[in-house]
Amino acid sequence: MEPSSEQIQVERITSAQPGRKFLLFGAVHGNEPCGPLAIERVLERIRSGEVALLGGELIAVPVANPGAYAEDARFLEDNLNRVFRKTELPETYEARLANVLAPFIEETDIFLDIHSTSAPGPTCVFIDYPTPENIAFAGALGMDYAITGWSTVYANNPAGLDSYDTTRYTYEQGKTGVIIECGQHAEPTAAAIAERSILRALAHFGMIDPLGTDTPRTKTRTVRMHTLQYKHAPGDVFSSRFEHLEPLVEGAVIATRESGEPLVAPRDAVMVMPKHTAQPGGEWFYLGTEEDPI
Repeated sequence: MEPSSEQIQVERITSAQPGRKFLLFGAVHGNEPCGPLAIERVLERIRSGEVALLGGELIAVPVANPGAYAEDARFLEDNLNRVFRKTELPETYEARLANVLAPFIEETDIFLDIHSTSAPGPTCVFIDYPTPENIAFAGALGMDYAITGWSTVYANNPAGLDSYDTTRYTYEQGKTGVIIECGQHAEPTAAAIAERSILRALAHFGMIDPLGTDTPRTKTRTVRMHTLQYKHAPGDVFSSRFEHLEPLVEGAVIATRESGEPLVAPRDAVMVMPKHTAQPGGEWFYLGTEEDPI
């Protein structure tokens, strides 16, 4: 399949007043429906006049990975949020798709990438690049947790694999951007959380008036990631049906390799995005440590 700009549905709403450009991506992973649902709801609220865009331009890509979305699959050939950069000779559908999507980030000022998780658990915002602007942005969203350390974990992972996600590209372009996880894929509340987060983000940047009934929490708990484990073989198994951001005590057996080697929590930790359907060679789970809230 050859992605093109014609396949990417783009919605633009421009205020009569000048201001910044705000970009939304949904369904970077095609099996995560909360982003498209939430984006369409926000667009309709603005079009109907229920919410007024006070300045600038809202650019929305409800379905950033249309091929995978049509198949209800995380991706077709490559994880788009590991290969998001421009390449001269892209070899996979998602790499070619990144070439089509990257210019939207280049033209914008602020970026919000909307996701959900395979395992149940609290909502969170990933601050891959903790600039003051990104920290303030994340804190305004009212998520349960903020997670940092993603870029460091991938830079130091033993497999030597890289992660070129949307916010890395955003950071390298000198823009402000974060990724949010709005709950488990199938949770009915995930789209509502994503919608609320979009509106809070727009209010934070002065593009809409704050919702009168919306009072986000003042502190967001913070987890710093420090460990990435890959699934090596089909017989690698978790010791429990872990949830996203579930606490672990030092010495707890997290999983057992097919070889019989146990994977043990080296200290009190937090489970981050366990993938119970991971395939050999893929990311399996991450560990982090809770720090001071933001």
